[in-house]
Amino acid sequence: MIPSSEHKQNGPRGDPKHQRRARAAAHRAAHLSFGPGAPFAVRQDQALLGAAIGLAGRATRPEIRRIARRASRRVIVYDHLWAQPQLWRDFVIEGRHHLDAALARGAGLILVPSHFGPYRWIAPTLLRLGLRVALLVDPRGRGLVEADVAQRMDQLFPELDWSVFEAIDSGEPAALWQLARALRAGRATLLFADGNSGVDGLAAERGAHHLTFLGQSIRVRPGIGALAAATDAAVLPVFCQDRGAAAPILRFDPPILRRPGEPKKLFTARAIEQLFAVLEREILAQPDRWEEWGIFPRWLEGPPRLPAPPPPPSRPPLPQSLTQPALVGRRIRLLRGDLWLLDLAGRPELVLLAEGRSYPADPALASLIDAAEADLPVLPWLRGQPDQRRALAALHGALAAGLLGLHR
Repeated sequence: MIPSSEHKQNGPRGDPKHQRRARAAAHRAAHLSFGPGAPFAVRQDQALLGAAIGLAGRATRPEIRRIARRASRRVIVYDHLWAQPQLWRDFVIEGRHHLDAALARGAGLILVPSHFGPYRWIAPTLLRLGLRVALLVDPRGRGLVEADVAQRMDQLFPELDWSVFEAIDSGEPAALWQLARALRAGRATLLFADGNSGVDGLAAERGAHHLTFLGQSIRVRPGIGALAAATDAAVLPVFCQDRGAAAPILRFDPPILRRPGEPKKLFTARAIEQLFAVLEREILAQPDRWEEWGIFPRWLEGPPRLPAPPPPPSRPPLPQSLTQPALVGRRIRLLRGDLWLLDLAGRPELVLLAEGRSYPADPALASLIDAAEADLPVLPWLRGQPDQRRALAALHGALAAGLLGLHR
């Protein structure tokens, strides 16, 4: 039985103090995994790039950095919580009537979650609801899912019958046929909306549907809409919300159904567009809880489209020569909001989003960009550099390129 919001568990699994300690430990593990030089540090910069594009004009630079930092750590936090069965907490179900109505049609059910919050617990919850489940996974993920089911699911959820769970490999040529067969057999299929281009996030051009998402033109796989058009199954968006100490929410949105006489091609496009519209809504409502910021830039059709930057603030004329006396009392300021210093390939790069380009950044330039983002005084920065001649040259080049400015 799925609990109401008043439901409370007894024993270790529902012990609030144990829950708080376990979650704190998971967050500490995530923090350590993203420390300087850690392999996961690149993931954070990838998330920063995606958030900088998707939230341009909607969030400040500090907000974008905070969102990327939190979102990139989610996968580590939930991996730790998933590995401990005593931490399982039942979802509070919202929109159950949408699920029941879709099931009552008898034509199949395509459930479309996204990578928000405790989505790992969706499949066990569906099994607990009495549904037979088929999950579409990428070729590398299928082995991990099947191993996880075989090795841990009976221990994590001994009350559930995992024989009615099936993982389908998205890389197989017959994947669409297998999904249709699963629907005809009465399985609820799980297809992630933000997994539209696979685990590597490669935005395939052939057969893609083009739409606007987070202010950008992207390519999207139309498979979910095509499967629904071919089978007349209901498409049901599903979202998770983690509420910290309170029980998480699993919400079923209204189903997307093919209208009488609607051509399959038109319904396929409409279903995909509706799915990404609700996905965009959820991302903007809880941006720090979406795990896929790092893959989002790979969906783009071209260079990002960014809001026009505000005019640069008025400032005193630049000194004729960049001597130390001329720099007294001046501060460094970023003049381009689309400029970010990122480490995406094992070395610092200066990324100019509006141009869709990146340039290697030597240590002096990297330090200069960091100082400019913090609006630091230029002279103390310069004196703290190990090679002041190189640092002064980096400053001169950045000023000449219009990337930075000096102000009092």
